[in-house]
Amino acid sequence: MGVDIITGTPGANILYSDEGYVKGVITQDFGISKKGEPKDTFMRGLDIVGKQTVFAEGCRGSLS
Repeated sequence: MGVDIITGTPGANILYSDEGYVKGVITQDFGISKKGEPKDTFMRGLDIVGKQTVFAEGCRGSLS
C-alpha cells in the first residue's frame, strides 16, 4: 500500500520544506557513548521524507 512503519527508531528533529510544511523527520544518531562520543558502532541518523508524516510518539513524545 506504499506505507512504511518504522518502529524503535526515535525521531530527533523535524524536517521542514522551504514552504514551511513538515516533509519528514531525522532519526536519532546511534552508537553514542554515555560521554557523548561516537563509538565503533556509530551510525548517523537518517533523513526520512514522505508525502505525509504521522507522529505517534505517545504521552512523552519529543517532537509533537
